[in-house]
Amino acid sequence: MGQFNPVLLRLLRESNGLTQEAFCHKYQFNQALLSQWERGIVTPSVEVVKKLAVVLRYPVDFLMQPMLDIPTGLVFHRKRSSLHVSQRTMIEARARLLAFDAIRICEACQIVPSLIQRNKMQPEAAARELRKVWHIEKGPIENLISAMEQNGIIVLAFDFGTDLLDGFFIPAKTQPEFICIALNTNSTFSPDRQRFTLAHELGHAILHRHEFPEMKVAEDEANAFASEFLLPSAEIRKELAVPLTFTNLKHLKVKWRVSMSALVRRARDVESTTVTAYRRTCVFLSSCGYRKHEPDFGLKHENPTLIDKLMCRLLERGEDLDDLLLLSPLRLSTRYPNVFKGGARMTG
Repeated sequence: MGQFNPVLLRLLRESNGLTQEAFCHKYQFNQALLSQWERGIVTPSVEVVKKLAVVLRYPVDFLMQPMLDIPTGLVFHRKRSSLHVSQRTMIEARARLLAFDAIRICEACQIVPSLIQRNKMQPEAAARELRKVWHIEKGPIENLISAMEQNGIIVLAFDFGTDLLDGFFIPAKTQPEFICIALNTNSTFSPDRQRFTLAHELGHAILHRHEFPEMKVAEDEANAFASEFLLPSAEIRKELAVPLTFTNLKHLKVKWRVSMSALVRRARDVESTTVTAYRRTCVFLSSCGYRKHEPDFGLKHENPTLIDKLMCRLLERGEDLDDLLLLSPLRLSTRYPNVFKGGARMTG
């Protein structure tokens, strides 16, 4: 048996949405002791660790393993100020636990992400360079998640239980080349909004994984990266030169898979429209109620498959995923239902 890991105890508690006080009240622990356990000041006895494992529904070995250094993911994030700290903490803990799994799985399958170094490039130049390195043809990106996964970017998609946070990227200090992006699959988010969120967080990952500029600068840079990555100026400028009518915007939205609002903003950024026309179109979209909820026009949500495929590959090789991830069969089947359908291990 290894050494007790206080970081994992805190993450498991937070992933259940429990404060220290609520956890101790529910499971009859001493709060002062729990605080010391989580800070690594005091190490709980083997008997206590076993009790903690039972109430948390994780194997004892999970709490007795080294922790990959996966720091706070919400360094840069698209959120509203009304997001409660406790809810943010729970979302972040769940994402970090999923990232913990994903990095182990990718290491076992020798997945090496295809990344670029910023090297002082402007966001737009970095976006163009990444499209080149990833061999993305001119025009719209057909499936953004697929393009990201083909290049080793890990997308952790789950319902955050709120519409106040779109997504965030998770840096892994001890594995700096691994990029995990948590994506909110809440039903309130449209396919085009999720695509822009992914491109925005990819921008943070490419531009800011080694440096941390001021928040507004970082957000502006990520937006500039996402806009160029999804709507390359060299191609979109001419297409946006047409009058920004509803019919034209609908056509371009379906083609490029971004929102009409993003297209209108892009038209202003690449100077394909006048300031007056931009403002008039914004007013029109707002009057139609499209500033918050646009018609999808048949666009479909994209879903990540990389981790499931890698897990199936490991099963085909005879690997023991219980041992690799230190999770119980029940926990594995609950967390990865597509791999363990009906409790059975799937291969192929």
